[in-house]
Amino acid sequence: MYRDNKNILIIGLILFLTNASHFSQSWVQIQMIDSVEVYSITEHKGELFAVSSSDIFKSMASGSVWLKLQTKPNVNSYYYTIFSYKNTLYIGTFDRGIYRSTNSGDSWDEFNNGLSSDALGIVEFAGKGDSLYVATDASGIHVNNLENQVSWKTFNTGLYQVGSNAIYSTENYLLANLGLYLFKRNDKDVEWQNIFVDYNQSQRQFYDFIEHGEYIFAGTDNGVYRGSLDAMHWENKDILAFPTRDISVLAVYNNRLFAGLLFGGQHWIFSSDNYGESWEIHSHEFSYLYDMTVHYKKLWAARSDGLWYFDINIPTGIKEPNSIIINKFSLNQNYPNPFNPTTKIKFSIPSDNNVEIKVFNVLGKEVAALLNEYRQAGNYELEFDASNLASGTYIYRIICGDYTEKKKMILLK
Repeated sequence: MYRDNKNILIIGLILFLTNASHFSQSWVQIQMIDSVEVYSITEHKGELFAVSSSDIFKSMASGSVWLKLQTKPNVNSYYYTIFSYKNTLYIGTFDRGIYRSTNSGDSWDEFNNGLSSDALGIVEFAGKGDSLYVATDASGIHVNNLENQVSWKTFNTGLYQVGSNAIYSTENYLLANLGLYLFKRNDKDVEWQNIFVDYNQSQRQFYDFIEHGEYIFAGTDNGVYRGSLDAMHWENKDILAFPTRDISVLAVYNNRLFAGLLFGGQHWIFSSDNYGESWEIHSHEFSYLYDMTVHYKKLWAARSDGLWYFDINIPTGIKEPNSIIINKFSLNQNYPNPFNPTTKIKFSIPSDNNVEIKVFNVLGKEVAALLNEYRQAGNYELEFDASNLASGTYIYRIICGDYTEKKKMILLK
């Protein structure tokens, strides 16, 4: 029965992609940002800012011109996320905390007062009123009252997980995903409340949230969920062509909701004009999608192959994915993350080479050697079993020829 269902799914997918061309868009790549992974993008004072692991990029003339900033935080760590709130830019790093700029990137200063050493891995920001919130990968949620310029304080009462995946603010409450749980906190609450989007209270990983109309939408490891504005009542509004797949990012333009779907190291972008009741395909690309936003009638995508956009109002043809051409190295974020006790690590190599993948603890001591052998060009997936390791943060690193990359993962037992 499983094999028959699998064949039906594959045949349906082929027919779907073959007949989807009239829904799609053509991407345009920003040429100066064409050889780096772009992790995050945000709008600030009418222009866009984006970050790769080591550079900051700024748009001019509504995105038609881009500059690489010459002044950037002097920190021995990867940039991971960028966020704009109350005329200030904030950058969250891989393991060195937060940096901010009050002059659109002309200068930067460290903004870590009050953050402990295990709170320096920054996942995402959210702003609400006079407060800035930050989700960390190993120390939960922290808050800073910007009006009083006080130090960061923990904001974890009611949480029973510490590894954050996402945080989002509405007018009246905060949403945060920690571990495989979703938490909500109203303005007057003294602690976080655990809520579920599935009737059977399944654990779920959340990647992104967005308000749209009279709803709030969540992108999860089980597709799209649509919730009431109080975030207490949810229903699945999945993309039927790719059921239960990872929905990594969401964006809104007028009455249209965009959803970025990840599958097999590639991404598809779908849209819905009826609040998730039905979905249409817009594009399919052989790259990983990290972030997405709408700016001046263009959908901007931060991807593993650079920064791209398409004009929302111009439909063109989609290329049928007959084959996957791998043209660059990549190391994906492990999934699930946090995990217990196993997780999967995907990577791609564009040419035949020896591949070494090892795992280290935060002190730099090697704790596992996952791979050290010659591999042909292609996409690969490894499973890491951490049954013999203690809970905590670990670093996994790939070396393949001149290419080296590392990422952080969290083991929660």
